[in-house]
Amino acid sequence: MHHCLSIPEIFQLISEQVHWCWDGDSGPHPLVSLACTCRAWSEIALDELWCTIDTFTPLVKCMPRDLWRLEDRLVVLNRSLLTSDMEIFRKYASRVKAMDHLEYHSDMHTLTHVSIYQALFLAYDGCLLPNLEELSWRVLSSELFPYLRLFLSPQLKRLNLAIDMRFYDQLSLLNTLSIASPHISDLTIGYSNRYHPDSLVSGQRLPGVVPGWNNLSRLHLTDITLDGLLSIAKAPYIRELELDCMRSLWVPSSQQADNQRQLFAALHALERPFPSLEYLTLETDSLPATDVTKLLGIFRDIRLSRLSLTLDFIDDTASMIGDLFQIVRLRCNTHTLRAFAFYHPYLSLHFAAIAPLLSFSALEEVRISLCEATSISEEEATQIASSWADIRTLSIGCYTPEPSSPSNTTLLALIPLAKGCSKLESLELTIHVSHTVARRILQENPEKTRGVRNTSLKCLAVQESAVSHSAFVALFLSNIFPNLRAIVYVDGDSADQWREISQVLLPMLRCAKEGERERLGIGIGECPRQNWDWVNQAGIV
Repeated sequence: MHHCLSIPEIFQLISEQVHWCWDGDSGPHPLVSLACTCRAWSEIALDELWCTIDTFTPLVKCMPRDLWRLEDRLVVLNRSLLTSDMEIFRKYASRVKAMDHLEYHSDMHTLTHVSIYQALFLAYDGCLLPNLEELSWRVLSSELFPYLRLFLSPQLKRLNLAIDMRFYDQLSLLNTLSIASPHISDLTIGYSNRYHPDSLVSGQRLPGVVPGWNNLSRLHLTDITLDGLLSIAKAPYIRELELDCMRSLWVPSSQQADNQRQLFAALHALERPFPSLEYLTLETDSLPATDVTKLLGIFRDIRLSRLSLTLDFIDDTASMIGDLFQIVRLRCNTHTLRAFAFYHPYLSLHFAAIAPLLSFSALEEVRISLCEATSISEEEATQIASSWADIRTLSIGCYTPEPSSPSNTTLLALIPLAKGCSKLESLELTIHVSHTVARRILQENPEKTRGVRNTSLKCLAVQESAVSHSAFVALFLSNIFPNLRAIVYVDGDSADQWREISQVLLPMLRCAKEGERERLGIGIGECPRQNWDWVNQAGIV
């Protein structure tokens, strides 16, 4: 054996690559073979093999075969646990760092019967997986859920829970969770059966106090009450907050049915709500835009770095979204926000509704997706370029592959973006590239693009943009975006034209320009427009 393979750090890297390259369909896991090949490799290979497990069943199957049997893809206990069984269990259990316990039936997974958890609860003192750092417990069975406590390791840092809204008593776990696992920094609580007739009543009984972990920095909740939000607003170290659904947000808990106004006033009275918050994600199909605006009104000069809003309420109007963007401008620090995303599958917006976002001068990523494309004029594109000079990703698109109304964004709008957004790497717009007036303006006024060269743009997504003059579009894009390498388009009526532009014309023009530079001895960064009269004479423009 080469002496390099005896170095633990090197073999650790090899084991990691072997683990992640295994496809699961080519016989026994190769890490098992490595562990059985050499004593020096055994511990490292076993640590890597058991580091992450999908279910608890493999650990049960490591114990003697007479202990368990398989009945209809369910592992059932045959006899009582012995001390020797537990010694074997500990050998492998101590290596597990992450477990995803998902309660479902499939051809690839077997499940562990509740009797085995009961036996382990009686036979084992402490946490079953003492070094567990990540746990996903998505168990719907009310009989099995309480055995989650067997896996609450003191080392646990990330916990993903699925709680059945019909059994709200499962939330009692939160009262002692911070004691069993005080180092949790990432907590996700999802709720199944949230549309069950009793779910709203259960939602009203959600705890009003978030456990006070000093290390909790990320919190993701599927539902929350107003008093629960008040507790989160006081949490000193939460950097990332994600709220989904929020059906119970404006419904006070049963103990405070007459106290909603006081709770809302208490939120507004906080001297500094959400003091450490940097990333905020709100996603709901239950609240209208007016309620989301009301929610954002709680924040004051919050120094967010990223904000994502996903709304799915069919009765929302464009004026509501305009008000929402106004409150975003008023409540969020305009110098810290670097990424903004907004999604709504039922609305189309004019640029005026988006205009309040131009106040955020530090934005590097903007993604807006609606049911119809938002048209952007040359003047409006100039406003974007002057406001978002550091923008790297700009996407103003639509959910619908074939929108009912065509976009009025023309090639003219790309000129100020190319000129003013020097860091732009990815651009997504629905462009009316066949606009006759815009093409005539570009042909008759070549000075509009003279000296305009954006070398940072690599990807252009055009969605459903009709093309009538492929050569003209290719030359225009090649001139202002010389390093454009990818054009993403919808497989629609103009797919063949965009494919020709992307795969034939742009590479051809790029090669021609490189050859001409070499012939004239011009540097890569130089491209005097007067040297390209031969292109115009060839009839391309």
